[in-house]
Parts: sequence; structure tokens; C-alpha cells
Amino acid sequence: MKTTRVLTEKEWDLIESIRNYKYAHPNGEPQIRYYLEQLFNELLDEPIEPRPRLKNKK
Repeated sequence: MKTTRVLTEKEWDLIESIRNYKYAHPNGEPQIRYYLEQLFNELLDEPIEPRPRLKNKK
């Protein structure tokens, strides 16, 4: 079953950066790894806000 979720810009940026990290290894790896760690820590520090869930499409 597929579920659709609404992502914030930071969440989407984290996902895209993880994908880019895989392609950057070993060139550029330290810079992207540092950015990923910073972004992840920022997301952990954000307050939790309830988000609407989209209904599953059948």
C-alpha cells in the first residue's frame, strides 16, 4: 500500500542530499556529510507540528 505524505522543504532537502551523498563518495564526501549532519540536527530541534495526512488512493 502506498501512502502519500506532505514533506517540508527541509525534509525534502535531507532526502535529496542523502541521494547526492551516495553519488559524491569519495569526492565531496566530507562536505556533504557535514551538511547532512547539520540539517538532521536542525530537523530534530524543530518543534513537532501536526500535519494533515492525505487519504490513500485505492
